[in-house]
Amino acid sequence: MDKKYIFDICWTLYKANTTFDFICFFSQSKSKKLYLGILDNKVVKILLILIGKMVGMDIYRALYIFSLKGSTKSQLEDAAREYVEYILSEKKIAFSHDFLNQSLRDKGGTILLCSASLDCIVKAVALNLGVSSFYASELEYINGICTGKLRKDLLHTKVDLFKNEHKPFWVITDNKTDLDLIRQSENHTILSNKKNMKFWNENGLSVGFIMED
Repeated sequence: MDKKYIFDICWTLYKANTTFDFICFFSQSKSKKLYLGILDNKVVKILLILIGKMVGMDIYRALYIFSLKGSTKSQLEDAAREYVEYILSEKKIAFSHDFLNQSLRDKGGTILLCSASLDCIVKAVALNLGVSSFYASELEYINGICTGKLRKDLLHTKVDLFKNEHKPFWVITDNKTDLDLIRQSENHTILSNKKNMKFWNENGLSVGFIMED
């Protein structure tokens, strides 16, 4: 039976939230830098996050993604490859990459990258790592032009991808929101900062790697 190794990306394989990191890398025009600067204003950011929690939506993230409106698919995919090669590669978490390389040598296993990050980024990461399969949040395009919205969002919904399949052999993640997916898997490796250790302990789960803040 095929053994699925499921790897998260942000703060699991790399020390970065790749959605925000990539958008900052991509947005070089003065107008977009100004737009992102407003979103990153401490007061504005806190308000957006608080309102988002009240309405059950990540408004801050959605507004960040909206800055990609008008970009072509090829522009985003080309930029994502450049971002992964020159920026993200410097932010690798060695522990997870060692585990990934060991998993790639398991001839009876399949490696899956599964992240709520943008598909152009996850595709570029998969290509860079030699991984053939991935799941990601999908940007919406009309006639090859990004609308600044998501067609499919994996935020908080990754476990649904595997509900009708044999349970994953191994899940490697740092996300508290992956708790159901972890419990569904045969094995797990959790990465955690010190702040989240209490959460994992309260849920009876061991942590495989503690990250420095």
